[in-house]
Amino acid sequence: MTTFAISSASKSDALNLKLKELYGEENFFEVDDHLRIIISEKDVTAQDVYTKIVDSNEEERGSYGLYVVFSVSSYFGYHNKKVWNWLKAKGA
Repeated sequence: MTTFAISSASKSDALNLKLKELYGEENFFEVDDHLRIIISEKDVTAQDVYTKIVDSNEEERGSYGLYVVFSVSSYFGYHNKKVWNWLKAKGA
């Protein structure tokens, strides 16, 4: 299981829908308008996630706005308790 963070330049409902479609609602968490967290059983790298999002169709890549995918190996900080509870429940 790998945890990924997807940061976008702006709110993107299209990106959220695509991530939920690919990873399921249960493996998707929207932290705020610019940050989402996903859990994947199969993907290992940030490039794996990106490739799934664009579905090997480079024309599609712009339809989700500007975003960056990060593989998360550890985390720490101060945020809403919902974030920490979700991560803990996922074993991340």
